[in-house]
Amino acid sequence: MDKLWEPGMKIALASGQKPDQAVTPDVIPLIAEVMKAMPHSIHAHFLTNDGFLWSQLQPASLTIPTSDLTLKYGGTVSGSWKLLYILDTWADTGDPPDTAGWSGGQLIDAVLTLMHGLKTVMGRPSSWIGITPLMIFRSISGWLPKGTLA
Repeated sequence: MDKLWEPGMKIALASGQKPDQAVTPDVIPLIAEVMKAMPHSIHAHFLTNDGFLWSQLQPASLTIPTSDLTLKYGGTVSGSWKLLYILDTWADTGDPPDTAGWSGGQLIDAVLTLMHGLKTVMGRPSSWIGITPLMIFRSISGWLPKGTLA
């Protein structure tokens, strides 16, 4: 999928989709290079009764190749699922880290700000809880896709 970022963004702009104000045709190659350099990960958003959960899934821990996820499911895997997970981070306000009382120097402060920006743009949404799934499995009862005969 890493080679599809730039063409995908160009198609989205050409189709009239309204991206973030910072995404213009002249910055697409730069954004694509950043995306290609990022570790390849699968972001999982779990919608639960207790809150919204976000995680990265490790390809080595999956029983299905990561390329199959997109080709089989697209961007959404519906259904009732069970999760056993470690709660890593609570939801936050989304504000950058406050370094007013502490500074690691200009370079460290800049790196912290950059890391926060990457998390905000490409990682866990600030209002979501961060988790590390230990096991994810589909419930065998209580959900059938529409049009499925039992």
